[in-house]
Amino acid sequence: MSWGGRRVAELRCLVIATYGLDCWICQQPIDLRHRHPNPASFSIDHVVRRADGGPDAIQNLRPAHLGCNCGRGTARPDRPARTTRTGPGFF
Repeated sequence: MSWGGRRVAELRCLVIATYGLDCWICQQPIDLRHRHPNPASFSIDHVVRRADGGPDAIQNLRPAHLGCNCGRGTARPDRPARTTRTGPGFF
């Protein structure tokens, strides 16, 4: 499946509604006024990378700062994301 356009917009809304606006990597708030390529901008992170077979399912997606997302490489954060609102945790 393609990863862009309307699909990303829909997933972005779902990730925010499910997990809120705290970066799951650094635990700091994400300010939606920042736009790509600003490292503080919002990005959708895959807990299990797509390259490793991770799905685009909400259980595998988390909000992250673009800089945190790009900087973590293949490492996973020490702490699982806390869930907010409606979604179950991945771990």
